[in-house]
Amino acid sequence: MASQAVNFYSEGTRLSGDLFLPDGPGSSEKRSGIVLCHGYTGVRNLYLPDTAKALTDAGYVVLTFDYKG
Repeated sequence: MASQAVNFYSEGTRLSGDLFLPDGPGSSEKRSGIVLCHGYTGVRNLYLPDTAKALTDAGYVVLTFDYKG
């Protein structure tokens, strides 16, 4: 499982996230994607990486991110 830091904008605010990519064929293969949103913890790095690993092991592309503010 590879992961990379990503940034994107929501209503003018830059958000940071991590994109988890499954092992295997390159970018030419289409994969389903899942966006994981954290709950009360407030940060993406506390519990979500374990869930992202399980999902990427199953072949999904996974995005985690921190909410603005």
